[in-house]
Amino acid sequence: MSLAVVREALVRVVGEGLADRLPNRGFAVPAFSDRRWQEIAEARRTVEPVVLRMSIERGDIDWEARVRAAHRGCQSRHSTCMV
Repeated sequence: MSLAVVREALVRVVGEGLADRLPNRGFAVPAFSDRRWQEIAEARRTVEPVVLRMSIERGDIDWEARVRAAHRGCQSRHSTCMV
């Protein structure tokens, strides 16, 4: 991947407010306020159940196998994975 492509992607990320450009230093992830984190959590609570339901409805046997494999991998790495 060329440096120009990476720079263009970073400019877009800055434009979306997901990163800050630091003069002569590069880029950094901005610190979010508690309010911003609450907004993000609220958006996820709204969107994720719908997306999960759509995935289940549209998933085929191969999709299910990949989900099960990912879950097994999670369980082997973390003892706190949900069943």
